[in-house]
Amino acid sequence: MSDIVVATRDDAQRARVCDVLLGGGYAVRSACSWSSLLEDMARPGTRLVLVDGGPLSVLDGPERARLVREIAASLEHQPAVFAFGASCPPLPPTSIQTGTLRRLVAGRVGPALGRDLLRLLGHLGVGPRPLPVLANLARSPLPVCIVGERGTGKKHVARALHALGGGGRLLSVVNPEAIALPEDPEGPTQVPESICVALPGAWPTEPLAHLRDRAEGLGARLVVTSREPPPPGAGQWALLLLPPLRERPSDLHALALHYLDLHGHLLGLPRRRFGRSLWALVHAHGWPDNARELETFVVAVLSAVDRPLIRAEDLPERVRALVVPRREDPLASETRAFEAVVERHLRRVVDLYEPGGTAGLHSLVLAGAERPLLRLVLARTGGNRKAAAEFLGISRNTLAAHLGALGPSGGGGR
Repeated sequence: MSDIVVATRDDAQRARVCDVLLGGGYAVRSACSWSSLLEDMARPGTRLVLVDGGPLSVLDGPERARLVREIAASLEHQPAVFAFGASCPPLPPTSIQTGTLRRLVAGRVGPALGRDLLRLLGHLGVGPRPLPVLANLARSPLPVCIVGERGTGKKHVARALHALGGGGRLLSVVNPEAIALPEDPEGPTQVPESICVALPGAWPTEPLAHLRDRAEGLGARLVVTSREPPPPGAGQWALLLLPPLRERPSDLHALALHYLDLHGHLLGLPRRRFGRSLWALVHAHGWPDNARELETFVVAVLSAVDRPLIRAEDLPERVRALVVPRREDPLASETRAFEAVVERHLRRVVDLYEPGGTAGLHSLVLAGAERPLLRLVLARTGGNRKAAAEFLGISRNTLAAHLGALGPSGGGGR
């Protein structure tokens, strides 16, 4: 439930006031009719009502302005009521200038979003104006699905949706089959205002459909975070797509600065900056784990290097390896490539093999791999069995036994 209600029929005024309040991290609900204003005022979570006193006011005269004030005073939670846009006695006037409006609100309502989350939301790929987008989604009658790769910040966005929808109780669920919502709640404290389901894999369509029905019946908001969008047959969802960090280089730089300031403050450090060489490493890395990986790297840098200006050459090898992988051993690379080729050929052998023959599949495969290996090694050593045994890392007797078991085609030599 939103703490603040903005009542007006004027779209321009509504957008202006709501943008100022959302920019300060406040949860806002708008009312565009007399009946919706009365309904929103009566909600227990409403603490402040801002009513447009201009030509497009929902009040339609000073009599209703007095009635609004009387109704507010009669309610148990007694929301404060102010007028903006024009004189609207007997309601006290307020300016909609950014500073004045936020000071008025700050004295009566705490922000729904903290400063750090507000700053972070601007760089998670929601859009250039993320707060109005999230506020609209928070008011959507549809359940919301936040789709993005691992580490894109889906849980941060879910927290913001919950807060901008009015806060209250948030219930996070990993397995939708494990949740037990009250069938007959005795009071509002028994009902979660938001249910957040973090899907690690495929969509469990049937359990989620049941959870969706129960949440709708209880008036709870359902938010699902997933790496995949809802499959066909999963019903209607309000979708929010978070693009990966590699597709947003400007956000990459801004996010790194955000984490640098945030964790520098948490670690009690003076201001830290990245040098050009370190920024080059940051922008060259692909960040497959997105914002979460970037945050981990920044924390590792701050914990390992105690300098005002941090350069790439200052990083310990263990930290540098987070963004610059060690050069791969050519032998290991060729071994993996060999394994892939063998697997492709083995698939055909396995398909053709019929159990019950004179030779087992294991023996056939090992012999087929060992014969060319021994031939190549003996060719490398000029047929010298002693040198071949040392090359293979086995004894000469073991080599002789293998050559004898494989028969004349296994190779010769001395």
